[in-house]
Amino acid sequence: MVFYRLIKGDCFKVMPKLASESIDLIISDPPTHLSHMMGLGYEEYYKRLMTECLRLGKKDLTIYFTVSVPRYNILYPIMKNLFSKSFENVELLRWSPQPIICGSNQPLTVTLRDIKDILAVPEKLKVHPAQRPIALFQKFVYASSVKGDVVLDMFIGSGTSMIAAYGFERSCIGIEIDGGFCNLVKRFCSSFPNFSFEVNE
Repeated sequence: MVFYRLIKGDCFKVMPKLASESIDLIISDPPTHLSHMMGLGYEEYYKRLMTECLRLGKKDLTIYFTVSVPRYNILYPIMKNLFSKSFENVELLRWSPQPIICGSNQPLTVTLRDIKDILAVPEKLKVHPAQRPIALFQKFVYASSVKGDVVLDMFIGSGTSMIAAYGFERSCIGIEIDGGFCNLVKRFCSSFPNFSFEVNE
């Protein structure tokens, strides 16, 4: 049964409560400001995040992370190193308008040609500062999962991942620490079948 589960809370407190090997696809835009990283440096923060992602992922897990351009030079080497230790296939899918890194043990089927014409969300239309185009996440969902698979976004923001998952009948678990953005996701997604909202404080 397809489901859509929104959880308000800190992903490092929520993710350990999810079952191991329960996730088929991870799409997310992790924070890039040190102020958001619980006093950890970039490398330690992403190492912890990646460790938990790999525990949750099934054997054929694929991960797509979009990266902040200003911090790309810092974050990409860290991510590439972590991804390379974990996946057979690691690619920087594109540089502009948002760098995207992908890791998978499956052959990667999304290429730059598939996504090069998908533009960033115009500033005047954004409801979240790091909002990504739905069309971009739809490409990831379609290419790297099948009907009934479970998608995880541990920084779900405005709900783009959940909306993309819904369009292709994939389940989705979204985690968001900000109550205002949780309300935004509820507004967009509460009509989806089997939608649930819970608070993990």
